[in-house]
Amino acid sequence: MTPYDRLMAEAIPTGRFGHPAPQAPPAAPARPEPPRWSEQEQARNLAALEAGAAGWQHNDPTSTRKRKYSAARAKAKAKAARPALRLVPPGTQQITDVA
Repeated sequence: MTPYDRLMAEAIPTGRFGHPAPQAPPAAPARPEPPRWSEQEQARNLAALEAGAAGWQHNDPTSTRKRKYSAARAKAKAKAARPALRLVPPGTQQITDVA
């Protein structure tokens, strides 16, 4: 028998050191399918959720700070979107912009 044949005759290591293979876990019990909602029930539930969430916001310091920061950024972005220089064609009445 050649060394290659002896190598191929050996068992593939499994890491169990001769112990039997572990038992497969038992199958999970079948869960009943939840009842389906009709379109009317879905619409009614969505309306109730939206009514409850309307105008709701966190009042903790972090959320308040983030709201103020976001509002300030939006205001600065809107101000930056306005042109800094307004060109008035010659011969027209001058319009003054108050920023």
